[in-house]
Amino acid sequence: MIADFTAAGFTVTQLTSVTQPVTASLREYHARLATRPQSKFTYLTDAEFREGLQQLEHDALAEPPSRPAPVNERYDVLVLTTARH
Repeated sequence: MIADFTAAGFTVTQLTSVTQPVTASLREYHARLATRPQSKFTYLTDAEFREGLQQLEHDALAEPPSRPAPVNERYDVLVLTTARH
């Protein structure tokens, strides 16, 4: 994305990554994703989604209840500038 914008004349001013907690455990995350709630999943075939969900379920079931693995999502914030003509 950065290459596309810089090729179009933009300059990168700042790139910051932030992490946001999503769920407190893999089990919670699996339960949340089982209904395919995010539009980005429409790019996956049904078979790809099922395969990924099965792997997540496997990992969630292996998660020790006494030591849940929190799930975080990383977001990148890109600030661009361009010269005014």
